[in-house]
Amino acid sequence: MDKKEIYWECNNRVIKEFLSDFKRLNNFHDFSLKYDWRYYPEVEDYLLRLMYCSYARNKDIRKDLKELIYDVEEFFYQSIKAGYITRNNIGRIISSLKDKNYGFRSIEPLPEKGLYGKSIGDIIQINVDMKKHSNSPDLTSREITKLYMFHEMGHKILNVSRNYPEIERYLKTVEEILKSKGIENPDTDYKYTIYHGFAMIEEALVQELAEQLTYKSSKKRRPSYETRIDAANRQGGELEVLNVTTNFDFYGLFQEPTISFGKTLRGCYGASSTNESILTRMIIKALNSDFAEEVFKEYYDGDGKLYQDLFLTLRAMGLLKIQKYATFGQGEPIEGIKSEACLNSIDIITKRNQDMRTYPVQGFKKINYSSYLKSNNLLNNK
Repeated sequence: MDKKEIYWECNNRVIKEFLSDFKRLNNFHDFSLKYDWRYYPEVEDYLLRLMYCSYARNKDIRKDLKELIYDVEEFFYQSIKAGYITRNNIGRIISSLKDKNYGFRSIEPLPEKGLYGKSIGDIIQINVDMKKHSNSPDLTSREITKLYMFHEMGHKILNVSRNYPEIERYLKTVEEILKSKGIENPDTDYKYTIYHGFAMIEEALVQELAEQLTYKSSKKRRPSYETRIDAANRQGGELEVLNVTTNFDFYGLFQEPTISFGKTLRGCYGASSTNESILTRMIIKALNSDFAEEVFKEYYDGDGKLYQDLFLTLRAMGLLKIQKYATFGQGEPIEGIKSEACLNSIDIITKRNQDMRTYPVQGFKKINYSSYLKSNNLLNNK
């Protein structure tokens, strides 16, 4: 077995057999965790394995790893302190992080300039030369690096857009509903846009989580909402310029539509809700259940009207994300799509579906999609 796999697959006794050799690695002899993890021993175990693997894989750049690993530890500490990570969900979270395909098992400095951070398989790369900028004037360069370490960690534990089978089942259902209403081929790439709709929500929730924890960790006041100029897409080589209300350091375009969508989800919206409380409840929902599945359950109804509304909302969100990502070179924009129109559609549809009910303690009952299709004559008799 490869040594880096031993770090993750074997038990603590086997890990300790490597410890004496491992401590001889440069810059490791004086490394120790900052917090006492006796009440969350699985966190300490995970952090040690992350250290072992990261130091072993990055022989030439170990000088930058110490602070990055402390940032990971700080993420856990602040998440537990804020109530996001609990004894009820810690097992699910650690299991997700240890996953060799989608997890987080090694960290390294980002080699490219101009990016904040990114994930490649089970590796997170972070820019260690971050610069201060106007969107977060009170954060130091080091704290901005921490912000994007927290952001990438958020992607690893939220996974809003990763339940492909559940999304596929929903798409099969909604396709039949749309056809039953006489709507043929509403979008040739609608499956692609629905996936991106969930990914847009994930980006906003991940950024909200990172911002909250960074400002709490730094003991600084988070910026108030303000109107900023944002470039959303390209039309024939031109940028579409929008006014965006946000307090995000980045991804500000995604914040307001995600809040609007959160107002439609049970348990996320109330008479005294703030923008932060709505996003916080959405994060908690994502950390403690399968977010996509819960959304489909909440939008389920007998005649398919809500499913159609959900389709239109997610499609507009997906198009918005695609157009925004095209501005910084990730993918191509879709011709003829204006981001302002997407924002207006999301606002109109979500306003008519706002939901101030509480979330069921036991969650929602699982939907039997086949029975639903048969009961509504949406499956061909065979």
